[in-house]
Amino acid sequence: YDTQLNIGYKKITDRYVWGLDLDVQHQLYNWYGMPNEMYQDMAIVNGGSTFKELQNEAISLINPEHTYLTVGVGGNIQNTNETAIFDKAKVYFRNFTDDYSSIENQLSVAPEFKFLIEEDSFIKTKVGLDYLSGSFEKGKLTYNPQGFLASAEEQKYSFFNLSIAPSYQLVNNDFALDIGLQAVLNLDNENSKTNFYVYPKVEASYAIAGDYFKLYAGAKGGLTQNTYYNFVQENPYVAPTLAIQPTDKPFDIFAGTKGKFTEDLSYDFQVSYSSENNAAMFVTNRYSALANLETAVVLDETAESYQYGNAFHVIYDDIKTLRVAGALNAK
Repeated sequence: YDTQLNIGYKKITDRYVWGLDLDVQHQLYNWYGMPNEMYQDMAIVNGGSTFKELQNEAISLINPEHTYLTVGVGGNIQNTNETAIFDKAKVYFRNFTDDYSSIENQLSVAPEFKFLIEEDSFIKTKVGLDYLSGSFEKGKLTYNPQGFLASAEEQKYSFFNLSIAPSYQLVNNDFALDIGLQAVLNLDNENSKTNFYVYPKVEASYAIAGDYFKLYAGAKGGLTQNTYYNFVQENPYVAPTLAIQPTDKPFDIFAGTKGKFTEDLSYDFQVSYSSENNAAMFVTNRYSALANLETAVVLDETAESYQYGNAFHVIYDDIKTLRVAGALNAK
């Protein structure tokens, strides 16, 4: 199950609209299903045990449930004066833990500023500060040359990301332009590495027939700081032995058209091409709940419940994606 509680407070004054939030989330899942070929291979090697006997033994050793607990607190503020330089800001802190003693803390601060040039144009600047730290007590799994589990040492990670994204925005009747860039400084504290990235932030649109037919195109990019929390929200069957790294998207070029056929039916069609470095992908864990005792391969009774080929880990690779998408929305 997935139980969530959100408590919010909002205050409106003459100059600002601000609010506070408290989030609590408790998630409980069973591990993913076990691969049948594991027991078939063991039955062939050992000879004496049947497939069903080995499967029943593994099931008796597994505690199928695993849980996650999330506690988050945050705040936001919006300036009601449209000509003020300070526009708005958000701050959020999240603590994420599981029942394998993994822990992750993340603090994000995101102020935005706006400089009015003329009535229909302005310069907008977004600043981002993000600090992430965590550890997996179960660590990163390693294997001996025979393929059996060798060791698992505690694994820690810590990242600090500082970003600034200025942009010039112009809205003039049927034409809109947003042109800018984002610069990101990425610090990998555990490995003492520093990286610097620059990304495009450009989009233009032109309404040929008002709200009925609009063309748009642009290019964007960004650095995504992957987290244990986000991986779990996407795939709750990941083992607590992940490698946490950021994903770099140098560019995502897109073009399309959107509008509406009638007042009750709208559309959006888009073609895009993107490049990602260090993109995260889920892969099934090998079954490592085995021990090699001389000539017999048997189930390891000290193995963790996620080591039976019933969980996932994350790998990273560089990918390029061509995407064609369309959407119809009816009221």
